[in-house]
Amino acid sequence: LQTLAFPDLGVYRIAGVVPLYFTLLWIALLLPVTLISDAVPKYNYAVCAVLSAVLFGAAEVIATPMQVWQPLFTEQAPLKMTANVAWYVLLAEMLLGVACLVGYRATQRTSYRVQLFTGMAIPVFYAGALGLSYLLLERIF
Repeated sequence: LQTLAFPDLGVYRIAGVVPLYFTLLWIALLLPVTLISDAVPKYNYAVCAVLSAVLFGAAEVIATPMQVWQPLFTEQAPLKMTANVAWYVLLAEMLLGVACLVGYRATQRTSYRVQLFTGMAIPVFYAGALGLSYLLLERIF
């Protein structure tokens, strides 16, 4: 989408773009989101979406001044943002949290192979959610 730039810190990049340390950031945020949401007896998918928005939003507010990434936008192509958080990313991260909860619940009593493939499918879902939410929030609305 070319909306972010990652500084070169000498770290391996996934597909040559996203630094590997981002997987640790996602895991650190998604693990408590998934476990807390799974423990909530009622409305756990809504709790998951809200908790994802809060934790990922806070992480983005904190990470931008640390120069973990730099938003790329110009006056000709502005992004809808609040406190250094792009709205389209927050929507996709909410969906990512819900996808993790769905995957966690669906594979609790399955083989490691099924869990591995489910875990590999979730980032693909997230990439699609990013693209779709970018299209909807930045280009259509």
